[in-house]
Amino acid sequence: MAGRNNVFAIDFDAVVQTIKDSNESLVKRHEDLMAARDRIPAALHATDEVAKAKRFAEQLNEHASLCRSTRLSDTKPLRELVKHVEGFFKNMENDTKVAQEKVLEVLGEKARETYPPSQSGSDWNRDGESFLVDNTTGEVLGSTYPTQSGHPAGAEAIRMSWEIEDIDREAMDLEALREHLTDAALMNAARKHLKSNGPHTLRGATYRQVAVL
Repeated sequence: MAGRNNVFAIDFDAVVQTIKDSNESLVKRHEDLMAARDRIPAALHATDEVAKAKRFAEQLNEHASLCRSTRLSDTKPLRELVKHVEGFFKNMENDTKVAQEKVLEVLGEKARETYPPSQSGSDWNRDGESFLVDNTTGEVLGSTYPTQSGHPAGAEAIRMSWEIEDIDREAMDLEALREHLTDAALMNAARKHLKSNGPHTLRGATYRQVAVL
C-alpha cells in the first residue's frame, strides 16, 4: 500500500521546473533586477543617484505586482484542487465537531443542573497549561483548561471547565490582559493607533519615518 503522503504522486521539482520554463521572461527580468539591486550604493549623495534609486524602487514595485498576478494565475488550478480536497475532509470534521458540541452541551446542562457553578472563582484549579499546541506548526490542537473541582469522582462524573462567553469592551480590564497579549497583537493595535492619531502619541512605542512610493 502506498504511504499516506503519496495519495497524490507529485514530482515537485518537475512542477517548479515547468513553472520556470513557462515564465522564462519573468525569471530573466527577476535575475536582472536582483543583479541591479546588488549595485545599489549603501548611501546616496548626488541628486541623480536619488532619482535613479526612486526609478529602481518603482521598477521593483512593478515587478512584484507582475510576480503576484502571475502567481495567482498559475496557481489557480492548484488552489481549486486544494479547496476540493480540504472541503472533503472539513465537511467530515465540521459534522463531527457539531455532533461533539451537541453531546457536550447535554453533558454540561446535566452537570450545571446537578452541581451549580460557583461565581467566586474559588473552585478554579489553576494547574496545567491553557492550550495544547503543536510545537512544529503552532496550531492549537485543543484546550486543556483546568477543570472545575468539587465534582465527585466516579464513572459518571462530568468534567467541566470555564470559558469566556462574552466581553464588554468598555468595561474590560486591559491591564489584567497585558501579560497575555502577544507582541504581534500589540504591534497591530499600535499601527492602528498611528493611523488614527499620528506619530509620537502612544507611550511605549518608538517611531521612524520610512520611504514609500
